[in-house]
Amino acid sequence: MLNSLLIADDHNVVRETLVDYLQASLPGLVIHQAANFNDTWRMREHCGEPDALLIDWHMPGSSGLTGIRRTIETYPNSRVVIFSGEICNSDLEAARSLGVAGYIPKSYGARSVVESLDRLRRDGSCFPPDADACSRTAWKSGHPHQVCRTQRAGLIISPRQIEVLRLAAVGFLNKEIANRLSITEPTVKEHMSNILRSLRAKNRTDAARIARELSLI
Repeated sequence: MLNSLLIADDHNVVRETLVDYLQASLPGLVIHQAANFNDTWRMREHCGEPDALLIDWHMPGSSGLTGIRRTIETYPNSRVVIFSGEICNSDLEAARSLGVAGYIPKSYGARSVVESLDRLRRDGSCFPPDADACSRTAWKSGHPHQVCRTQRAGLIISPRQIEVLRLAAVGFLNKEIANRLSITEPTVKEHMSNILRSLRAKNRTDAARIARELSLI
C-alpha cells in the first residue's frame, strides 16, 4: 500500500471521516490534510512529497484545471488523484493530459476508496471503469430522469442530514455521529428517520446505497 497520502478537501466532515477510515483500515499510512488549494501547496514545505494526493476539484484558492495544474507542478513526484463528485468528461480528459493519475468519485464508499488507492499503488493509476457513469455531468447529458431524481432528493435532504448519512454510510453509530457533529443522539435518530422517509429507504444501508447512486454522498 502507499506509505504517505495528502487529502485536500474543504468539506471537513468528508475529509476527516475519510482520514479516520483510512487510518483504521491502513495502519502505518501517514496522512496529511489540507482544506484548500493554498494549504495544499504550502504543505510541500512541511511534508515533502507524499506518495499520492487526493484533491477535490473545487476548493477555495483555485479550481478545476488551474488548481490541478499547479498541484502537479508543486508535487512532480507524487501521484495526483482527483477526488470529486462533479467533473465533466472533457475536464477529466484534460486533467489526464496534465498527468493526473486517477479519479475517485465521492459517490464511492470508503472501502472503494481503499481499493482505488491499492490499484493506484499497483498499477500507477486508478480511473473508474466507466467514468461517464460516475459523473453528474454524464447524467445530465444522458440520463435526464436520474437528474430530476437527484434534484428532488437534494431539495428534501438537508446539508445536516447529508452529513449524518455520510457518517452512517461508513459505519459510525448514532452516538459516534452525535459526538462528531456536536448534536444529541435523539437528533441523529430523528435525522435518520427523516432520511429513510425522504429517500424511501428500507434501512441505513439502503439509504446509503440510494444516496451514492444520486451522488448525494
